[in-house]
Amino acid sequence: LQVRGPDRTRDSCSENHHPQACGAGILLIVASVINGTVDNLDGQMFASTGAGGAVKSILAVAVISPFYLIGFDVIPQAAEEINVPLKKIGKMMILSVVLAVVFYSCVILAVGYVLNPSEILSSEAGTGLVTADAMAKAFGTAVMAKVIIVGGMCGIITSWNSFMIGGSRALYSMAESYMIPPMFAKLHPQHKTPINALFLIGALTMLAPFAGRGMMVWICDAGNFGCCLAYCMVSVSFLILRKKEPDMARPYKVGH
Repeated sequence: LQVRGPDRTRDSCSENHHPQACGAGILLIVASVINGTVDNLDGQMFASTGAGGAVKSILAVAVISPFYLIGFDVIPQAAEEINVPLKKIGKMMILSVVLAVVFYSCVILAVGYVLNPSEILSSEAGTGLVTADAMAKAFGTAVMAKVIIVGGMCGIITSWNSFMIGGSRALYSMAESYMIPPMFAKLHPQHKTPINALFLIGALTMLAPFAGRGMMVWICDAGNFGCCLAYCMVSVSFLILRKKEPDMARPYKVGH
């Protein structure tokens, strides 16, 4: 995406994905088609057997799914700065979610094609890196396991990048609206980025690991609920705006 600083004076480039991460995933998918077998999927389509068990497994995944959708909200957070027609932003948002679902579904199926249920359990009890072990088996060498680990790490780093962009942009917008101290709306004289917001997020990020794994798990668990709550608040705000501001310019409209 071509984006501009909050004062709309500077162009820069931002990515929400990394070519290494995508490339590693595609390698696994292709290798699984060649060296995997559909027979490995027997007995592992769902974590439990029976209709009730299948539904329980689906709900268990659905409960944590919102947590994995958090990265996509960087698009609307940076919408004011994206150098594309505003009408396209809604379509971009939907397309990015659809492509991500397709890509990761293919990765999950690829692991199931390469490893049978007993091998997956063995991997979970051993390295704990099931996808990496699937990659090693698909290519017949442990080196490829390291390749997909590096690709995954690249993907994580760019996720952190997007969180820095989205989080600092959210603080900047709140400061401009006087919801938080105006100091967080200060822009860097050269880069035109919200420098104080970035310093705050950076400092908290560096301090967070010292809280320990227990605290990190609690924050992640709470983040799932917070994500759902935020989505609900945004949806309600749209309904309120439709009533209070019926004549507001709306570049992107949902049919019906």
